[in-house]
Amino acid sequence: MNTKNANQELGFDVFSESNYNLHWSFSNFNRMLMAAGQIARLPWKSCVLELGAGSSELETLVHKNFKRGDIKFIKVDGDKQYESNESITVLDIISYREWGTIITQCKEFDAVVLMEVIEHIPEKAQLILNRIFKLLKSDGLLLVTTPTPPLDGRYESRVWPTDHEQEFTLDKVYDLINNGFKIIKQIGWSLEEREFNKLLEENIECMKLYTKLKGAFPESYIRAIIACMAPTEYNRQVLLICKRRRIKCQGTHLKTI
Repeated sequence: MNTKNANQELGFDVFSESNYNLHWSFSNFNRMLMAAGQIARLPWKSCVLELGAGSSELETLVHKNFKRGDIKFIKVDGDKQYESNESITVLDIISYREWGTIITQCKEFDAVVLMEVIEHIPEKAQLILNRIFKLLKSDGLLLVTTPTPPLDGRYESRVWPTDHEQEFTLDKVYDLINNGFKIIKQIGWSLEEREFNKLLEENIECMKLYTKLKGAFPESYIRAIIACMAPTEYNRQVLLICKRRRIKCQGTHLKTI
């Protein structure tokens, strides 16, 4: 992954490469932990479909850390390797071959995790959400994570990494999801340097927390915690917790599945 922060070119970034990688690691762990916590609340013997641009430790977290070994995971990972050593790319997530395999393993899912995907396939994002709608149970849960341009694109339209085709602003993400799903909660977990400093200047509670934790925990870990307290639009990356709408929408997108 290209971890170069474009804010560095504007003079806002004080992270060295190693520190920035550490910051990313803590932020990434927060993402997995939040998603795992939601899945751990699912009914007994639930079935979860995880679609991701790369492999993740989500299943391990759910099974071992949350002691929910009863939950079945069906995974399609962007960097997964078959025995034939054929690499599965992000585009395979929406291929009929892969989708057919998914359906034969589970007819309906209690939850679908769409993790770091839509920014790689922006033109196909609505298609994959439409398919997820058909696979989820009526009360099913959709967890979406994606990077967004800081402060809804006011500063940069792209930041990192270079393999993202398009990063949607929060408004654009809402437009995609709201057609078939209702967003019931949103959480950010990663702040750029500029947004982090702005938050400490404007929010006394965040400043108090930062002061209290400083020196006791790694700087990057503190920043990852404070990111979860920040307004969603301040964050570089977001988690959207969504419920499937009980009545199928009549919009053109869902009618053309």
